[in-house]
Amino acid sequence: MMARAWVCSCFLALVACAPCGADVLDEIAPAAVVCIGNDAPAEERQAGRLIFTALRKRSDSALLLSDEQVLATPFAVSDKWHVIAVGRPTTN
Repeated sequence: MMARAWVCSCFLALVACAPCGADVLDEIAPAAVVCIGNDAPAEERQAGRLIFTALRKRSDSALLLSDEQVLATPFAVSDKWHVIAVGRPTTN
């Protein structure tokens, strides 16, 4: 529960620090990848889906991937991503 609040508050802080909140999301959304661990509990999955939904409203190219999918992606592709890892060290 605390991790979800922390993730959400960090995300909201990022948006609030920008001159206009939508500008940050518009900037990162085309290359955004929300990463959720395969062992993530329900609250982390929910937080990841909420972040993904916000990004997807701004770009059809935003992705929602598991940690295994992100790690399996060649660096030549993933080095252009803005990866948003949702979870704790033990779950992601």
